[in-house]
Amino acid sequence: MPPPLPLVCSTPLLAALYSATGESRIHTANALKNLNALVLSWLSVAAFVLADAIAWRQGLLMRVAATVDGFFGARWSNWLPAQRVRVGVIATGLAMSAVFFVRRH
Repeated sequence: MPPPLPLVCSTPLLAALYSATGESRIHTANALKNLNALVLSWLSVAAFVLADAIAWRQGLLMRVAATVDGFFGARWSNWLPAQRVRVGVIATGLAMSAVFFVRRH
């Protein structure tokens, strides 16, 4: 079963939201998006820990993978020109929207 649509599509939507509210620098919008994702992730982890609903072995593997991805993803996006990052974010959002639309209908 795929994860709920709002959880999966939140990353490109947050980047678009920061851009729509006036942040013209894609790298700053990306940093704000990452900070927001960090806070939401920690809140989610806290809720699952309190509910004693964590598969610790798999969760640790996912945490390591997410940390590595965040570290290298941030470095990679700063290395790329802003226009290429913007195109990548839009393409990812469109592809994910299409996949979920097809799955739903």
